Amino acid sequence: MDMTEPLDDVVPNADVLDIVRASNSRHLLPAIAGIEDLEDAAVTLDNLQMIGMGLEELFKDIVLASEKSAWLTTYAAKIVEMDPVGMKLHFPNPDHDSDVEGSDPIDKLKIKRTLRSLLDKLLKADASSSSKPVATTVHIVKDDGDNDSGFTDTQWQTSELEAQQKKIRVLYGRVLSPDIIPKVSVLRRCVYSFMTEQKMPDSNRISIASLRVSPQDPPGLLLKRYLAGMLIASAGCSGDLPHYNPMDCGKVHGMYPSAQWLCWHDCLDLCDAFDTQTPGVDDAVAISVLKSVIDLMSKMTSFGRPRPTASAAVVAACTDVIRFLGGARAAAAAAASATATTGPPPAPPNDSGEYGSNGLLKMRGGNPRGAPCKDFLRGECTREKCCFSHKARKKPKLAAGASSEQGDDE
Repeated sequence: MDMTEPLDDVVPNADVLDIVRASNSRHLLPAIAGIEDLEDAAVTLDNLQMIGMGLEELFKDIVLASEKSAWLTTYAAKIVEMDPVGMKLHFPNPDHDSDVEGSDPIDKLKIKRTLRSLLDKLLKADASSSSKPVATTVHIVKDDGDNDSGFTDTQWQTSELEAQQKKIRVLYGRVLSPDIIPKVSVLRRCVYSFMTEQKMPDSNRISIASLRVSPQDPPGLLLKRYLAGMLIASAGCSGDLPHYNPMDCGKVHGMYPSAQWLCWHDCLDLCDAFDTQTPGVDDAVAISVLKSVIDLMSKMTSFGRPRPTASAAVVAACTDVIRFLGGARAAAAAAASATATTGPPPAPPNDSGEYGSNGLLKMRGGNPRGAPCKDFLRGECTREKCCFSHKARKKPKLAAGASSEQGDDE
């Protein structure tokens, strides 16, 4: 390579030409083509969208702002190294003084800014092109039977889940475990509700049945799946800008997570409140409360100017969960206490079984707890076991002056 001449110019195709003109980055293309080892003289949009392959780290895959800045510095240095004559020619340093030792004749900061401008426009072009239907074969996980397609984002692909998981990991230092990620049909409805309506879907839009993976799934897990679906749809979007935009990751370690349209920390607080209040409550009651909470969050994010964020709705739902489930727990505890105090109800009368018509156990020789057996008193009780008493009735003592005949009549 001749280091005394700038690199030969490359020919951008029509898609690239508008982008490099808008970013004033035409002079960077020869060096970029050399770094990325592009064999064709023409530079295509697909080539540029994979920029960074020559450094084994694609720019579009970087999330943190600090890492992006470091990548830009490294790549700008690579450009200068690849085409020093061209960079000196097209990006001269106005403050360069040849008499001053160490003075740089190349404005590397301007190269870095121009490179960033080019990359920003490439990312926007990539986002707009990916939102359009393409005539390629794409594997999509089959829908699971929820056919309300009018409220489903059919363009959402499972490949987008990985990108959203990266944002969630950066924001909260964790990724969602597979058991709480809902089915694809639910995710598409969550994306539609967020992107199109900017609200949380109600229990008619996302049914309780659609949140189940197994019949044994507890109500608390269903709530977590619902919230995880909305988090995947909205991760990286602030409360005042509820739509997809490149995330300002520079604020991740500051206040950014709490400023999300839906903050996962608030979601976990709601799930903890639900799980804490659920023990001792019948599943049917817990499911009823779950539906009420989902509908409440949907209504809160549907009305108002400005409309509350999903996080505000989640925080408000915590109070209702404690109130509804707490009341159900108290009622269940009171019923259990009443049963323990009064004991089990008496056995129903059953003359042919072990208990008699008075509810007492039939015993050989009679049950001393029962009333006197009339048949026994008449000498006519032929039962092997009797629930009435077979004790002989004591004759009352005769009062003074009373005749024995009167006592016998009694």
